[in-house]
Amino acid sequence: LALRHVDVQAIQSIPDAKQHLVTMLRRACRVLVVADDVWTVEQIAPMAAAIRSSQGSHLIITSRNSAIVNPLGATPFAATLLQGDAALKFMSDWACESLETVRCNANAMNVAALCGVGLGHASDKKGSLPLALRAVGSLAKQHSWNKVEEALMGHVRNSVSPFETLIDA
Repeated sequence: LALRHVDVQAIQSIPDAKQHLVTMLRRACRVLVVADDVWTVEQIAPMAAAIRSSQGSHLIITSRNSAIVNPLGATPFAATLLQGDAALKFMSDWACESLETVRCNANAMNVAALCGVGLGHASDKKGSLPLALRAVGSLAKQHSWNKVEEALMGHVRNSVSPFETLIDA
């Protein structure tokens, strides 16, 4: 949870975080909670109930499991994948580079491919989520396409987070 005036050191576990949220909601604090990569209703149901009973708080859940939508009474929003030129343009904008510059950079094109950007035939079903393209574009702006590619390749080889690799650099 990213909350102002919270001693995050005191929150040592998921139950601690849930209890802290319930306490804040009882104090009539309005919060926005983002629960990422939720796979089961059981993971989020207590928090969803606490937020539902509050005044003005909201919950955003990301999941690849659409079966959790109905039991939670949630409104689904399906994120679409960007493909081809649209994906490259989005990524290049976040890197503050032109589409042509990115197309001519082998490292940038490898990063795009590692992110799932398909540049082949219309039957190519690959694509990339905008958030991933934004992240790699922003990192390339701060570092270089070569460093971003190295970090992504390290992730593929060693299961090391590419973002931690670049952030720690």
